[in-house]
Amino acid sequence: MDDEPAALKFGGWEFFLEEGKTPVGVVLVHEIFGFNDYVKSVAREFSRNGYWAAAVDIFRGKKPATLEEGRSIRESLTKEEAVDALGNGLKLLRERIGGKARVGTMGFCMGRGVAFARCVQSGIRLLHQLLRNGSED
Repeated sequence: MDDEPAALKFGGWEFFLEEGKTPVGVVLVHEIFGFNDYVKSVAREFSRNGYWAAAVDIFRGKKPATLEEGRSIRESLTKEEAVDALGNGLKLLRERIGGKARVGTMGFCMGRGVAFARCVQSGIRLLHQLLRNGSED
């Protein structure tokens, strides 16, 4: 799918959803510079490979111009809000995929901590973390 991911509201959060052909999906959490074209490209790549991807904008549309701005936005986000965003992403994927859904989370740099917190809290077994340069952590 080369089109822009469909934007939708779910559980009070904005998600960009790319549909897959398998019962496997991942919630993507952006890095400290906010939701951007890179996260969208990763969602598209998951879809091209048959997987569902729901990228959540945990900064609620804020686009930090600097690292300091990003840190400030991140610090204003509570752990409960971040976990809620991921929880809603997991619920969204399970609803869209159906009964045999297998879902997990993936975070980019700052997003990996958010993804990890949700995994620990809910017993999710799939977590993948990437650094900005694409290397695995």
